[in-house]
Amino acid sequence: MNALRLRHRNVCAYGSCVTAAITQPRMNGELFDERAAALGATTPGERAQLAGVDQSTLWRYRTGRLRPTIDTARLIADRIGVTVDELWPVTP
Repeated sequence: MNALRLRHRNVCAYGSCVTAAITQPRMNGELFDERAAALGATTPGERAQLAGVDQSTLWRYRTGRLRPTIDTARLIADRIGVTVDELWPVTP
């Protein structure tokens, strides 16, 4: 994750817990669709199930209306066989 930019915010009381989230505005939907189709996920419901999220959440990731935590981004990327940097590319 050399080029990946993260957003940090404190989320814990009684300690110093930090959660990292993706800051890129949107996922690479074309790459996701291509890899998901290769894995047999052709409908929006199947793609969301493959990603491990519901359809509306996946749509929000694709449009940039919602940014996943780094753990969720890694999970989705791992499930389709790409890196987080490929799925959420850094744009200038």
